Parts: sequence; structure tokens; C-alpha cells
Amino acid sequence: MTHNPFPVVTTVEELGDVWAADYVQCSGCIDLVPLRDGLDPVAWATEHRQKHPHHVGFRTHSIVNFSVPDVVTASP
Repeated sequence: MTHNPFPVVTTVEELGDVWAADYVQCSGCIDLVPLRDGLDPVAWATEHRQKHPHHVGFRTHSIVNFSVPDVVTASP
């Protein structure tokens, strides 16, 4: 795991080594919560729907922050 929030990667293989953050999101609103400390996404969605009965769709996200190297252009 790296301490740089946007580590530089040059290949898709390196991207696989970068830490990912997992989230559950309601598709009916902007609620997005991290899946940490054993949070069950289905339990969260059930509780969310009890509060908002018309929110029926949910999704999980795995987010990987990364950057790419500076582009160096050759002089003419």
C-alpha cells in the first residue's frame, strides 16, 4: 500500500497493485458509504430503503486513485 493518494502507474499490471477503496451507493440519491469495518452492503441498502422506500437500486464501487507520468515531448 502506498501513502501517495494518486500513485504513478505506467501499466495495467501496476494498477492492480494500487490500494482500492470499496463503496456502496444508492442509485436514487448521492449517498455513498465506504465498505469498511465489516459493513454489509445489503444490510446498509435495506436500512437505507426503509428510510427512503422509493430508492430501490444500489451499486458497489471499487475506486482506485492513480496518476500517470508526465508526458515528455521531444524537441524538433
